[in-house]
Amino acid sequence: MKTYRINGIRIPLGGEADIKSLIAETLGLDKNCIHNVELLKRSVDARKKPLISFILNLAFEYENTILDDKVAEYIRPKNLLFFGSKSEHFSGKAVIIGSGPCGMFCAMYLTASGFRPILIEKGSDTLIRRDAIERFHRTRVLDSDNNVQFGLGGAGTFSDGKLTTGVNSPALFTVFDTFKRFGAPPEIMYEANAHIGTDYLVNIVRNMAEWLSNNGCDLRLNTTMTDIVVENGAIRGVEVVENGISKLIECDKVVMACGHSSRDVYKMLLRNGIAMERKPFSMGVRIEHTRESIDLAQYGFTQTHRDLSAADYKMAVHLPNGRSVYTFCMCPGGEVVCASSAEGEVVTNGMSRFARNAANSNSAVLVNVTPDDFPEGDVLSGIELQGYWERKAYSVSNDYSAPCQNVRDFLGSRRSSEWDVKPSYPLGVVSADLRDYLPDFVSEGIRQALPQFARKVKGFDSCGIMTAIESRSSSPVRIIRDSQAECSVKGLYAGGEGAGYAGGIVSAAIDGLNIGMKIAESNFIL
Repeated sequence: MKTYRINGIRIPLGGEADIKSLIAETLGLDKNCIHNVELLKRSVDARKKPLISFILNLAFEYENTILDDKVAEYIRPKNLLFFGSKSEHFSGKAVIIGSGPCGMFCAMYLTASGFRPILIEKGSDTLIRRDAIERFHRTRVLDSDNNVQFGLGGAGTFSDGKLTTGVNSPALFTVFDTFKRFGAPPEIMYEANAHIGTDYLVNIVRNMAEWLSNNGCDLRLNTTMTDIVVENGAIRGVEVVENGISKLIECDKVVMACGHSSRDVYKMLLRNGIAMERKPFSMGVRIEHTRESIDLAQYGFTQTHRDLSAADYKMAVHLPNGRSVYTFCMCPGGEVVCASSAEGEVVTNGMSRFARNAANSNSAVLVNVTPDDFPEGDVLSGIELQGYWERKAYSVSNDYSAPCQNVRDFLGSRRSSEWDVKPSYPLGVVSADLRDYLPDFVSEGIRQALPQFARKVKGFDSCGIMTAIESRSSSPVRIIRDSQAECSVKGLYAGGEGAGYAGGIVSAAIDGLNIGMKIAESNFIL
């Protein structure tokens, strides 16, 4: 029997459906010849409230030949990490800097291929990292190595674990299937807006790290890379500090997978003459509404139906001045977190647990920032712009409380005397005019966009709160690389969000896989 794929099968919310009969009726087939139906994707269609339905993409086996004009044959994908033969002969040594999704998946591919990479992470294991974050919330003393940005698993571990991406790659299945193998809920394989949840990710990342250690990867936590060693235009090693002791690790390949907040790494690369360029990024705020109000706006009076999870949204507007304003990293039933990675700076982000059942739903509202918005000449001037406004946000309290304002009060240019929605930011908020804590073009862009967003999500601009500043959605710097992901120094690779080539967990993981493949194919022959 061959396997086929059919898209767009609709079933009513809460209704009982005979999937085989629906496939048979749609394609004019014999129901009794349909076998082994598999759900490939499920999404919610809420455009005609209250008649909400699920849209399914399915794979199925059929006993007889199906004409190609009816349905396409389906080839089941394979997990690239757990399929294929290991390399028997190789020379050299690879060092990967950073254990976020790019570094982790690069290390997993090389390890699965028979190489023995060294994976370096400045922070600690996820449980120690979680304790450090909780301690920060109690004491307001920030651990610069273990926080929402840094530590095993990278920034994505403590920001919901969203698996949405616009990337179309054969490696997509590898990323999803790998997460499932190490403990992610099976729903991630078919939900249209799949997410893992921070509560699951803490253990999943630990499981992945354990697999690496047990299969030949040298995982070194609490180890900070301080410099690269270059001879005759090629990598010859990295300098690290491990347990307070400076060491040189000789190697032939180095993968920079450091994440978008590794400012010390950018400075080190610049000092070594590595080619980099400024790139666009975004700045804005976290907006919070009650989960109930967003669910009602998106689902209508079916919002409480047992088959529906917390509602999400994704919106964008283009302003007459050429700016774009958009929602990003929407966290249904989540909370706003402090994502600061350096003392004296306030940075916000969002996260959800797998259940997405917290009282509020939040999202970033961001305005695009272009290189024209920061000084020319210095490739790190975008980072300096970020830092200026993050320090400005810190100055509202000087203790990591964050500036906050009701949406209505922001639009009305007045401070808030009481909150329309209870803030979830764990270190407390201070009533402030957010125009004092955002670049003028950012606050003006948000002011123009909010009423337009409200046309799509009812009540978006009439209630809710906004907390500043969201400034780390992407890197302001791109490390220039060639088609083999190699930088201006031979043997130096750059990938993921920090290098400017990804925008989320999935795209960063795919980039790491691709770099691992390129290194494995080169077989370390210099």
